[in-house]
Amino acid sequence: MSNCLYAGKKYADQIPVNQTFINQNVDVNTVNQPMINQVVGSGKNEISESRTVYASRVLRLSAAMLDWLIVGFLTFFFLAPFYFFDFLSILIGQMLVYLMPVLYSIFLVKLRNATLAKQFFGLEVKSEYGRELTWLQVILREFIGKILSSFWLLGFIWIFFDKKRQGWHDKIAKTVVVQVKEISKVKRVMAWFFVFISSILPILGIIAVIILFFINPYAKIRKNMETEQELRMIQQQKQKEMNLLFNTITPTETR
Repeated sequence: MSNCLYAGKKYADQIPVNQTFINQNVDVNTVNQPMINQVVGSGKNEISESRTVYASRVLRLSAAMLDWLIVGFLTFFFLAPFYFFDFLSILIGQMLVYLMPVLYSIFLVKLRNATLAKQFFGLEVKSEYGRELTWLQVILREFIGKILSSFWLLGFIWIFFDKKRQGWHDKIAKTVVVQVKEISKVKRVMAWFFVFISSILPILGIIAVIILFFINPYAKIRKNMETEQELRMIQQQKQKEMNLLFNTITPTETR
C-alpha cells in the first residue's frame, strides 16, 4: 500500500504546473494578458478565441476611408441648408463641418465601441486592459490623439509597425482595435478595394500636379481674361468715337 502511495506521489510531482489549466479551459499563454475579448459572443460568425485578435492594418485603413465617406455624406446632408442664409449661418455651418467628424467618432465609439465603418468590418475599440471605455479615453483618442497622429500622418503610419497595431491616438488613450467578428469574402474584397483606392489616389494627385505644372492652365486663363478685357476696352473706345462722330454730324444735318 505504501509503495502505491509513493508511486502516485512520484507521478503527481511530474505533472507540469500549467497542466492544471487544461481542465479549466483556459489558454496558458494568455493568462497574464489583458482580458480583452476572452469570450466575445456566441453568435455564428463571432470570434470566441481566448487570445486578443488585433484588427488587421487593411481593415483599419478601409474602415477609416469608409468613415470619411459617411461623414462627408452626413456633413453635406445636414449642413447644406446653412449655406443658403446669412453670414452667421454660414459661419456656424463651417464650424460644424470641422466638428462633425469628431462628434461622429466620439459618440459612436463610446456608445457602440465602434463607428459605422468599424461595425461593418467587425471591429471594435477596446480598453487595453479590458475595462469599459470612459468618456475621457474616447475624447483623448478621437480628438486630442488624432490631432497628434495627423502630424505628417506619423501617428497613423505607426500602426503598420506596432506590435499591437496601435496608433499614437491608441497609445495616448490606452486603447486597441480588435476583430470581434469574422467577415465575409465580399467585405474582404471591399477592404482591399479601399486600400487600392487610397494607394492610387496620391499617385494620381502627383501626376495631376505635374501635368498642371507643364500645361499651366491658370496662365492661359489669365491671358484669355486679359485679351477679353482689351477687346472690351477697344469696343468701348470705338463706341465713344461713334458717339462723338454722331454728335458732330447731327447739328449740320439739322441746318
